[in-house]
Amino acid sequence: MAQDVKITKNADGIYDIPIVNGDFDTVDGIETSLGVSIFTESREAEGNVQEAHRRSGWVGNILTLQDNFELGSTVWSLIARMVQDTLNLGEEKIRECLQWMIDRELVDTIDVTMIQNTARVAEVQIVLYKNLNEVGKYVTLLTNTSSF
Repeated sequence: MAQDVKITKNADGIYDIPIVNGDFDTVDGIETSLGVSIFTESREAEGNVQEAHRRSGWVGNILTLQDNFELGSTVWSLIARMVQDTLNLGEEKIRECLQWMIDRELVDTIDVTMIQNTARVAEVQIVLYKNLNEVGKYVTLLTNTSSF
């Protein structure tokens, strides 16, 4: 597994990156990278969001345009009701934003399943495989408020 920055949640529910000996604390795994890949907003395609100012996107992606790499996903753009087509599109968007993990050989395959948990909440199950072995299983809940 890869070395990743450690993120911890304190008793108040606030997430933090611990510092150890003047540097970020790390863990063996890709849990942080997984969360950052899904929840960082990448810019939505022009054909999918008509108004340019609503296409969103993380400004840091400007630095990697020449490398043809954009961090994040467009899961945020799924404002529609949670019908099966929306859930299928969500799975596709999450697979796309995690493809870099396969490209960099951190994992061999990634299974993504998105199901409707309640009327306003979707559950995303992500299973990562390396050398045919399951190396990580993650469940994330997405709430449909003003956006997905």
